[in-house]
Amino acid sequence: DQIFYKDEIKEWFSLNGGDAYNLKNLNKKSDKDMEDDSRQAKKTEPSHFAGHIAKLEEYKNLLYQMNENDLGDLYKYKRKIEKILGKVMCRTERNTGISKQDNMIEEYTEKIEVETKEILNFIDIDRIAQVIGHRNCMEYWKSSPYLLNFMDDDYKLKKECIKGINDASLKVENALISAKKSFLPWGKISKYRKIAADNHKLEILLKNSMKNKAWKLLWIPPSLPYYQSNSFFDGLKDYTKSLIFSSWKVVPKAIASLCSYEAERNAKDFNKEQYGYGGIERRKIKELNFAIKEDEPASMNLITLFYPCMTLAKRINPLKVTQDYMKENGSLPSAEEMENEIKYKIRNILENTVLRKKLDSEGPFDQRWYWASLIFMDQIFYKDEIKEWFSLNGGDAYNLKNLNKKSDKDMEDDSRQAKKTEPSHFAGHIAKLEEFFNKEPLKIVEELGNPPKDLLSILSKIALASPAVTSLRTLSEYGKYKPVLFYNAALISFGFRSLYILPETISLIKQLCPDGPYWKKILQYNIAGNLQSLLDEYMQVLFESLGLMNLSDEKRIVCELGEHIEKVVSIRTPSLYLDEIKIKNNKVGEIKKRSMRCRFAMRFGRGVNQIGQEVSNITEVRNAFNSPFRPFILASTSIGQEGLDFHQYCHSIYHWNLPPNPVDLEQREGRIFRYKGHAIRKNIATQYKIKLLGNHFKSNLWDELFNIALKERESGANDLIPFWIFDQGKAKIQRHIPAMPMSREKNQKIALSRSLAVYRLVFGQPRQEDLINFINSQVGAGIDNLKIDEIINYRIDLTPR
Repeated sequence: DQIFYKDEIKEWFSLNGGDAYNLKNLNKKSDKDMEDDSRQAKKTEPSHFAGHIAKLEEYKNLLYQMNENDLGDLYKYKRKIEKILGKVMCRTERNTGISKQDNMIEEYTEKIEVETKEILNFIDIDRIAQVIGHRNCMEYWKSSPYLLNFMDDDYKLKKECIKGINDASLKVENALISAKKSFLPWGKISKYRKIAADNHKLEILLKNSMKNKAWKLLWIPPSLPYYQSNSFFDGLKDYTKSLIFSSWKVVPKAIASLCSYEAERNAKDFNKEQYGYGGIERRKIKELNFAIKEDEPASMNLITLFYPCMTLAKRINPLKVTQDYMKENGSLPSAEEMENEIKYKIRNILENTVLRKKLDSEGPFDQRWYWASLIFMDQIFYKDEIKEWFSLNGGDAYNLKNLNKKSDKDMEDDSRQAKKTEPSHFAGHIAKLEEFFNKEPLKIVEELGNPPKDLLSILSKIALASPAVTSLRTLSEYGKYKPVLFYNAALISFGFRSLYILPETISLIKQLCPDGPYWKKILQYNIAGNLQSLLDEYMQVLFESLGLMNLSDEKRIVCELGEHIEKVVSIRTPSLYLDEIKIKNNKVGEIKKRSMRCRFAMRFGRGVNQIGQEVSNITEVRNAFNSPFRPFILASTSIGQEGLDFHQYCHSIYHWNLPPNPVDLEQREGRIFRYKGHAIRKNIATQYKIKLLGNHFKSNLWDELFNIALKERESGANDLIPFWIFDQGKAKIQRHIPAMPMSREKNQKIALSRSLAVYRLVFGQPRQEDLINFINSQVGAGIDNLKIDEIINYRIDLTPR
């Protein structure tokens, strides 16, 4: 302020003591606070506020004179201020928890090669810009491919192009015709052909986000799997979501559209599916429909996915199976070993029922046992609990039949029609389930034929990977086995149903799990994905992030968890609109609006579905990104860089365009470098899983893991470790800066890195940016014996001691 605004500050500081606006008048206010707080009428010790202000002033002045003064004076004032402020406040900086300032951050330097096609694209877009009198479009070109397709009409470049077309401008038309190879080829998209990235930054993002065929994932692999699945999930255990920040709003739109298209294109089975990207045939793909045949429920086997069987949830504990195995073998079991152990336990359960004589019977098999055995076991072992649930009247919020409306809505939304289609008949299937529940166990055994030979195997898969059973098992950590618990477990399973009925999901699961009907394929996929471990971790993340640990009402806790997860898993696939610019017979044709589905990647903003309804708002998109489910890429402008958390399943950030100052850089990276973030949980799970799983414990798995890490941290470490910082492991905050070679961003990156250290020095000072620039200039000029990474020693440190 002395340098840049001397007159204004001098006027303020020159006020006499009697002036109402003299800063030192606050000394009286401070004294009054102390007097009131002491609960005494007589005056206590004065606050010395004016003296403290003077010390902060002197510290700032010394910062501005770093090239002239002995740095010992700066350090002396720093210590004085710390002593004063340390009595009334503390602030622990994230980076003080480790010896090396950026030990939790790993910067990736991708090799960038600009292709000839990109240069030609620039020539094309630059020619158009010159024709319409637009300024240099270099920054646009560096940031996004297919600019005129993805730009909204409020971009001046796009607006002037549209105007030129409407005015039949020959110059504009000729420029567009010459640039036809730079436009998005919608004809290729409609046939699911590969689309060239045509942008070096997008090429890097696609390569990293699709590595090891990550498009096969419907969710992020859990940080602590309970078994080795021996599937593609094992090869993607280090995978994390990616957060992208750009200066231009065209970028999130292009990223969300093209990355989602590439994931969907890879998931398609071209040998069996002939539909196109926007074809009607795609919408006719149907699975998991509750059908009626001859007035009888015809899809009862689907109940295996959506009925929360209490017997399997309570008597089978995959985590306990893992612990027993690790105590004996010192390693995680395989999925097959896990299934075999669960199969053995289920046989023991059924051996104590009237079904025991039929378990190994030969002859005609009755497939109704796949679903009937679930209600059969609950009728024997937990009759009262299930009866209470089934006895709820139709108006009760936790009545299972209420999910019929949800099932109908899934079908309606998936049909892409505004009017209602064929109902799902879920209620009829539940009525059949209740009918069997009301029968005596012996009557059920007599009515049904022999159990299928693979019944125990299927029941072990249901126990391990049914969305309803796994949800019930996890929810039971937060509430008792009451109707509210059963209903919310079923609700979560119906959220999964919304995911499973997407055409791209159907195509993906059928390719990866070729054997059996679709409901069996789903169980196979869920086993590969360690669904139980996934839900255990995610619900604990939500329990803390939603602030549920402060509640005593179990019903509310269970409902908050159930409703949140259901909404996240079933988030509607939004579409983003672009312009198809068609050049035919050397003429610019009519510009058509086209929509692209965005599921794998999303823009941080609102989206609409294919019938024009708004389907996702900012909160819904943020919640979905903060879950293990898709989207795996979130692209944002500056709207997402302050005050929002994106760390729960993401530790990779892309600075598509570098921010202008270190404050924004710190804000951006602070979105994913937070309390119990994805990288932290991965490292702690890797470090302590053997120690934890090899022993029995009574508390929550993740609470226990962090307790172990807390007990074993180094002596004298502050409380940021292990909750904010835990560098014992491979997981880091991945910083990607995909800058072009020889571009200004290369130098800007070096300047920002240096400024970041200075920023931490001036934090809390007025006009931080000016002070940063000044200190940078002095360091650049050379201060004796002072390097940029040593500046941190002179900042005010209010860490508790």
